[in-house]
Amino acid sequence: MAQPKTKTVNVYDSLGGDNKVFYELFRKFMSVRSNVMSDGMDQWHFSSTAQNRQTDGTSCGIFTLMKAECLVNNLPALTLGQSNVAFFRNYVRGRLLASGDRHTYLCNALQCIDPRGQL
Repeated sequence: MAQPKTKTVNVYDSLGGDNKVFYELFRKFMSVRSNVMSDGMDQWHFSSTAQNRQTDGTSCGIFTLMKAECLVNNLPALTLGQSNVAFFRNYVRGRLLASGDRHTYLCNALQCIDPRGQL
């Protein structure tokens, strides 16, 4: 996450990798960008915060959403972790279904079958 006000970049990684390469790529991009834009955004700092670790290889997206939930609600960084994954998957599914449009057909392309089994 890049915070322009403080010129800080924070990479949240639930797998605990070495993310300095991402910071360096971002820093280089902003440095090149400064050749075109003179807005003082060429000097950035890398920041790291405590992060809950996932214990499987399939929860990266949920960990990203849980981290976003903590950030937008000003919750402590370690509030949601692996033990919350199943609950949060259902929470996200419910939110998506509640806000999405429901259609009575699977698709309207030629040769698609609608829910009643008709062409």
